[in-house]
Amino acid sequence: SLAMLACGLFAASNIKVLVAIGVHLALVLMLIFIAVFSIQAFKSYGNPEKFDRLVLFVVMGLGSGVALAKAISMKPKKEKK
Repeated sequence: SLAMLACGLFAASNIKVLVAIGVHLALVLMLIFIAVFSIQAFKSYGNPEKFDRLVLFVVMGLGSGVALAKAISMKPKKEKK
């Protein structure tokens, strides 16, 4: 989406404040995507006509969850003094 592209551009900048905004906004957007995909999957569950949507929303939700976990795992470690 366009919002995630903007987050990527912010995170790739050399300005510390823009990097922080881009990274944190991207994390929030990933959480929102997971919530939306989960809600849509729940609404599609049990309806045979919407089974194709159910599979799509489950896959997209799991993919977003994996991306969020990977983004969190890449957080820089604090240096010990």
